[in-house]
Amino acid sequence: MSYKDLPSKIKSLKPCKIILIGHRSADADALVSIELFKFLVNSIRKDMQIDILIPEKIAGKAIKISKSLKIKKLEVLPEPEIYGLAVFLDVGGESVLGSADIYLKNVKEKWLIDHHIQT
Repeated sequence: MSYKDLPSKIKSLKPCKIILIGHRSADADALVSIELFKFLVNSIRKDMQIDILIPEKIAGKAIKISKSLKIKKLEVLPEPEIYGLAVFLDVGGESVLGSADIYLKNVKEKWLIDHHIQT
């Protein structure tokens, strides 16, 4: 799927809860990717509830960005089954997910949006 396909893919989703997941020690790439994707979904679909999960912590230099973007991240890991879609942003591989790997294993529909995928 190309990034150009995202609007139509988002439009075709059934109403559901979405969890946006970055990598451990989230940096500016992860935070901005999450916020832009949230903006895209909210501009296309008003009926989606979006949660943000940053496993473990936000990197020191990115805390300022997090505050300026007013990112509200989950403090407790909800049960994965409540989500219809998990979107992994700036996540190049499973090894950077930390405790968030349960969403990779237990949410039925998953999307990976990244610029450096490990093979």
